[in-house]
Amino acid sequence: MKNNLLIKTTLLLLVLLSAESQAQSYQLFWSDEFNGTALDENYWNYELGNGNWGWGTGQVDFDTKRDTNVHVRGGYLTIQTLKESNYWNTDIYNNWKQYSHTSGRLNTAKKLSFKHGKVEMRAKVPKGVGEGVALWMLPTFDKFGGWPRSGEIDVLEICGAQTTQSQGTMHFGESGNDQHSYAIYKPTPTDLADDFHVYGIEWTATQLKWYIDGNVFKTADISVPYGTQYYFPFNEEFYIILSAGVGAAMCGKDDGAAMMAKYIVDYVRVYKTADEIVTIPAKIQAEAFTSEKGTQKEVCTDTDGGYDMGQIGTGDFLSYNLVAQDAGLYKATFRVAAGTGYSGAIKISSGGVQLGTANVSTTGGWQSWQDVLLQFTLKKGVQNITLDFTGQFNLNYVNYELISTEVQPIAVELPKVFPNPFSSEIHIASQEEDATVRVFDLSGRIVLYESFKKGNSVLNTSQFSAGVYLVQIETESAVSTVKLVKE
Repeated sequence: MKNNLLIKTTLLLLVLLSAESQAQSYQLFWSDEFNGTALDENYWNYELGNGNWGWGTGQVDFDTKRDTNVHVRGGYLTIQTLKESNYWNTDIYNNWKQYSHTSGRLNTAKKLSFKHGKVEMRAKVPKGVGEGVALWMLPTFDKFGGWPRSGEIDVLEICGAQTTQSQGTMHFGESGNDQHSYAIYKPTPTDLADDFHVYGIEWTATQLKWYIDGNVFKTADISVPYGTQYYFPFNEEFYIILSAGVGAAMCGKDDGAAMMAKYIVDYVRVYKTADEIVTIPAKIQAEAFTSEKGTQKEVCTDTDGGYDMGQIGTGDFLSYNLVAQDAGLYKATFRVAAGTGYSGAIKISSGGVQLGTANVSTTGGWQSWQDVLLQFTLKKGVQNITLDFTGQFNLNYVNYELISTEVQPIAVELPKVFPNPFSSEIHIASQEEDATVRVFDLSGRIVLYESFKKGNSVLNTSQFSAGVYLVQIETESAVSTVKLVKE
């Protein structure tokens, strides 16, 4: 257990002094102090499996959500890599195979993403040949294409056999031609595995700056825009990843000596400048987006003048980092205009959870403005609001009003699973959303893994042995699990 009062007071003073010494003045935007008893899945996702070619690095571990691999206790998050003697599970091709290690991997995709600010983590890293841990970030939207075109930011990469140094890297460039820039920090004679250290990055529109315990060891210019030969795609939203594993090409193979390696995290914090923290209730101008696709800023002749986001089309989106001051029922007023014969719809979501759809009818002109209303519930705190568009229209602003602080649950229609008992087939009916389905036997092993588009789908279970199975169906809105019996 932490000596909470002393540690937290000291850290707060250090944070305040550090912030005052910087040219930028930062405020806390979001944090996880891991003071609960379980992972906060409002913001974190488990990544399960081994990915494609060991998550792209050659790792040999299978990442799970077992308590033995990932847990929150005593004020810390622990990601624990274990050497296994008899662990079996499926790979991405649904082949049953044995894995020599298990570990954990977490991300905030769809739930927490941001652009610019400071990211800090206080953590103690493990020792061990072949072990590797990281704090890194990937783009929320692959706006410029697949990796590395849309970028990657590695705040921390440490190998267990070289814990006297840490590496910070940024990846960019054309597909198949990774251009990367990195620097290695060697706090000699300090061994980073002996104690907790603060690993961080400061991120502005023109610069990335890596530091450990306040000591800057790399600064990179990221002002070259997309469209040049070696562009930097870092002025978009990114999300956080925490990973630990064994056997990556960078860190080498496990030497067999270490049976357990613990990556212990005290906190993860995101800071932004005061003018970048936008709270609601408030009127949010459409052009105040964090990320966008396909839209264009144009002069607006509505009553408040200014600008609107025009030339909206199907498949376009706008996203915003907002902070809800209170949980409760909100009303959103979308100020829209659509030319004669044109219409569309706005699907609004927060943290990957769909809140509702507002239909846009023709208003008789591209600068003839009308209000479209929608109500939904929001939790208190950071909201990654995304507006996905169909049709053609213009958007001037969205006015968020708090109607009531009595939070009503968001109605979600869960997928239906039948029959029970089953024989050679399981039917999945997910009418509203695409679904990922995992079938577990009673030992916890994944025996079937499939992804389906919304609608009615069928799982072939003719090869299953008789017995009891757990079927987990995951959509953007919910995760449900049902128990079925194979006759």
